[in-house]
Amino acid sequence: MFFFKSGMFHKIKKEDVIIIKSAKRLLIPFIVFSLIGELFLMFKLIGLERYTLSEFGIRVFKYAIYNGIWFLLTLFMDKICFNLLQLKQISHVSIIIGSFLVAIFLRYLKINFPPYCISFFTGLFFYSMGFYLKNFQYSRWLFFLSILAVLSITLFMPTFINMRDSTVRYGNFVIWFPYALSGIIVINNLVKNIPYLLNISLIIKIGQNSMPIYVTHWIILSIVEIVLMLIGVQSRSVFMWVMIFACIIVLPLLTYFINRYCKSVVGV
Repeated sequence: MFFFKSGMFHKIKKEDVIIIKSAKRLLIPFIVFSLIGELFLMFKLIGLERYTLSEFGIRVFKYAIYNGIWFLLTLFMDKICFNLLQLKQISHVSIIIGSFLVAIFLRYLKINFPPYCISFFTGLFFYSMGFYLKNFQYSRWLFFLSILAVLSITLFMPTFINMRDSTVRYGNFVIWFPYALSGIIVINNLVKNIPYLLNISLIIKIGQNSMPIYVTHWIILSIVEIVLMLIGVQSRSVFMWVMIFACIIVLPLLTYFINRYCKSVVGV
């Protein structure tokens, strides 16, 4: 949904303009909050006392690359690449088919180096689809076909993919593309055609403050994890409920603080 929605609002710009604007909106928040996350990871690893110095360094390095806001860096690369391909007058269909085929090729050959190479192409696929379907997705027949696809795949081949590293939790990697795309189209149509959904104040607030929520929620979860592990809590249900309540309580406070005192760190 994140990449598809971003593609819906893409406007073709000159290369230098898109790079500067995207860096401000996506790259700066990624760098700032990745560094903050790194600090908490170090506290976590030191508290566990299970790692040698070399293992500690490897974990910190990997976390710097694959952290909770990986999608900001991926979207930054996808926006610039898509804009460049558009300036080169490469057709939307070619970009969609090309990114789809390359993602499948990399996944089945288990090639995931350099980091983000598969998520880059899966993100580019959904970004391109968002741009291509921004108006067409609301056609009645496509809406009903999408409902049929979601129900059919859910019943006969339910699929869940971790898009960050393209891990197949269950199901099929290829099936995931139409499954996810159909789900996005269904949700967008429901929101568009059920007016009261657009007027719920909580949803409006979340939409208005999506970037602060994106970049801070995973840090809150990391802090909760560190505290619970240090005091010896092992129950997964306790972890889940404490994390939920922590986000409900702390996220609004952090969002208010960021909006009031440091908007620039979230690209605003």
